[in-house]
Amino acid sequence: MKKEITKTIINGLLLSFLAGTISSIIILLIIQFQNQSHYDDERPRMDCFAGLGYGIIVGVHFLFVILSLPAFFNLFKTVREHRFYSFLSFFTGPFLYLILISFSLPEFSEEDFLFIIPWIFMVIWIYYYFKLQKIIKLKNE
Repeated sequence: MKKEITKTIINGLLLSFLAGTISSIIILLIIQFQNQSHYDDERPRMDCFAGLGYGIIVGVHFLFVILSLPAFFNLFKTVREHRFYSFLSFFTGPFLYLILISFSLPEFSEEDFLFIIPWIFMVIWIYYYFKLQKIIKLKNE
């Protein structure tokens, strides 16, 4: 059972990280292509931090992976048997991140705010939480 739980959590972390990072980078590329690369008088815009957005996206998704590592507490029987403890082990870190970001909301523009919250990561991570609960329920019966 522990092997299945470990495999499910690792697959969830990897898939969440990769899908979230790739989708966020694609969305950032689309937004950047829509912005003008020249001023009105045809002078090119100089972007000194061209790759910073991509680094921030990867960093935020990596941070979410680190904050989601307590999900491995589900390997312990006491955490696995209680749904509340299992839920806390999966989502406490990401929820704390979202709370801290919401306190600093006025500092971000609307466009920046979309990229500091890994939406796809969270959706896939929620799917793997329910998948793990299903595995635990089937093994207990």
